[in-house]
Amino acid sequence: MRVRMNPILFSLIGLMLMGFMLPDQEVNADTVKDIQTQIAQEKTELDKLKAKLKKHNKAILKAGAKENSVLMTLQKISNGLKMKERELKIHQYNKKINWQKIIEST
Repeated sequence: MRVRMNPILFSLIGLMLMGFMLPDQEVNADTVKDIQTQIAQEKTELDKLKAKLKKHNKAILKAGAKENSVLMTLQKISNGLKMKERELKIHQYNKKINWQKIIEST
């Protein structure tokens, strides 16, 4: 997996190099080694943060899927309730008509 260099990190490293490499100073091996170790530390930190971010994104997606499942279940229940209400109204209307027929026939 190829990791792209963060532009901000790249510019900070450039500034660090500029601070270490003044025109009348030479770059010694210790300075280069320090910079390389700092870059390596930043890279490991970045990798850890990427892993955490991936883990959190996965948790968010999982929670979203659960929420979606709950909403779908609620929608099914709501639709069933509406159907039962319609059936009840039809039953009450039929009962009223039947009572009127009974009353008229007597």
